[in-house]
Amino acid sequence: MRPIACLLTSAFLCACTQTTIDGYADRAPSTRPLRHIVAHVAGPVSVANEAQASLTTEAGRHGVVLDNAYFLLPPTRAYSDAEIKRVLAGRGVDGVLLIRIGRTAVIREYTGTLFAALESVSARGDSDFVSRLIDPANGEILWAGEGRVTVSGLMIINNRSGPMSVAAAILDELKAKGLLRN
Repeated sequence: MRPIACLLTSAFLCACTQTTIDGYADRAPSTRPLRHIVAHVAGPVSVANEAQASLTTEAGRHGVVLDNAYFLLPPTRAYSDAEIKRVLAGRGVDGVLLIRIGRTAVIREYTGTLFAALESVSARGDSDFVSRLIDPANGEILWAGEGRVTVSGLMIINNRSGPMSVAAAILDELKAKGLLRN
């Protein structure tokens, strides 16, 4: 009886993460799946860094290269939209994934550029994150989504499950909409 009680107690205490996402792809999507994405995650630093790392890992599972926008275009100065597009084209980037976690504002170095496309997006009141996938060549929105992360349980050891869940949900959604090849 004791082993069963211990197992039930452990299950009750452990955290469980569930992410729901509503996403909408353009009705006339690109004729070819994306191969190289740059992601910009705006949010509290620890959560954004974990989400970025999780996106990179998940993208590999989908056969897609995913770079961190901060590595290609460090937020050390202001960039023009033309400058950003030139850097992305030079790297063969065919998609820009923008994710805003919470109510975080776009950093001023990216104001007025392709990376600021989430600034004007208002999420429903219960959303934890909003996201857009943009074609860097023309700025068209290929996909838009928003979601909520729910964590249950009493023993939450770290904040990794939420960002990992967001990354998986977004990339799975892009795959389901035919925007990723795997």
